[in-house]
Amino acid sequence: MLTPSTPSSPSQAKVNKRQTTEFEDWLSGQSYAAHVSFSFGGLEGQNLEQEPDTFANWIRDHLFLESLDLRGMGIDGEALGKLAKGLSGNRSISCLNFTHNDLGRKNYKEFLHKLADNVSIWRLELQQNHLNAECGRAIADFMRENVGVTHLNLSNNPELGEEGARHILEAFAENGSIYVMKLAGCNCGELMLEKINERCRRNRAAVAYKMENEPPPEAEKKTMNRLGTWTSAEEEDLDEEGGGGKAKEKQKRSIGDVKVGISAADLLPKETIFVLVDQKKREQERLDDATFYEFLAEYLDSLEVDRAKFDRDEKRALENIERDSTAFTAREKEHVQKIKDLEGGIFEISKDMLVCRKRLEEKKREEIQLQDKKYILEGMIGAEEEQFVEQLEQMEFELKDVEADKKMFGTQTSVVLKDLDMIKKENKRLRSHIRKFQESIAEIVAT
Repeated sequence: MLTPSTPSSPSQAKVNKRQTTEFEDWLSGQSYAAHVSFSFGGLEGQNLEQEPDTFANWIRDHLFLESLDLRGMGIDGEALGKLAKGLSGNRSISCLNFTHNDLGRKNYKEFLHKLADNVSIWRLELQQNHLNAECGRAIADFMRENVGVTHLNLSNNPELGEEGARHILEAFAENGSIYVMKLAGCNCGELMLEKINERCRRNRAAVAYKMENEPPPEAEKKTMNRLGTWTSAEEEDLDEEGGGGKAKEKQKRSIGDVKVGISAADLLPKETIFVLVDQKKREQERLDDATFYEFLAEYLDSLEVDRAKFDRDEKRALENIERDSTAFTAREKEHVQKIKDLEGGIFEISKDMLVCRKRLEEKKREEIQLQDKKYILEGMIGAEEEQFVEQLEQMEFELKDVEADKKMFGTQTSVVLKDLDMIKKENKRLRSHIRKFQESIAEIVAT
């Protein structure tokens, strides 16, 4: 292995630094934070959709990340799959909050399938994600594959229903890690919730029993003793009594001493793998002087870049503050004017309300007077109605008399008409007789 030459000064080190984007620079400032929140657009204007690989790689390579808050990020499409891939490769994160992301309406299967490969996350928040029964099937597959999650929050997913809860319940047969599951507001039914709670209680009891009653395996115990990371109760008692310094010596021994004090031949196969991995890690961490100076030069250059970026950000922040102050003053004046206008409107409305109250009282008084008149009129109408009934009955009696008279007059009229016919006939007969008599007289006179 060739060792690069050591430069005489950091400035002489040859640096070939790749040009980074503004998004990468922004993320690099979060590389040492244990608790990071990007909730509800917390990327501060950075375009995640254009650089999903950068964000996923940052999550995957973050060595100090313990909790990640991604509430309301609205991640979709290719970015969602790459995010899940980055999370699957991270081995430090323990809590992931992925609420308010409409996961049930996106590629939830790929997301949960890749996330199942993560073994460090023990708390997973997925409430209010429009998860339905098919999502419940995908969650059940996640539970069968994942062994790290112990707290799973699925609250406020009303579309999950009893069918989705049934898939989750069936998955508990192959899952022994989850002992806290929240399903409030999922419409799972009391019976299904009781069965899931029973499964969680069993897992909780099993985990507690295992932690209390199962000591580390012998091989791990020997390895931990040799590395000075574990001491048995007998060794601790021996060290307290002063009967031997072996336990104290083992406690003082660090992992860095393994390379010198222990060889691979002294260890079991599993211990050898553990120690070799640790040695490899330390070899990578111990850089030679030339590499150190080269990294030091790069670090100084990055400090210059960061300082320039900080100056730009500071200038931009001051401009934003000035602009925001001006805008705030204008908005404040506008709001004050609106308040004054509203107060004037309220005063006018109050006056109108008083006038309306007076009119209402007058209308009520008029209504009472009308009610009194109504009662008087109803009494008068009742009295007139009684009089009218009496008059009607009297008129009916008179009508009957008139009809009787009419009938009598009709009979008399028919008799008179018959007499009139007889008189007419008699008159005609008499006229004929007179005419003959006159003719006879005329004949007599003529002779």
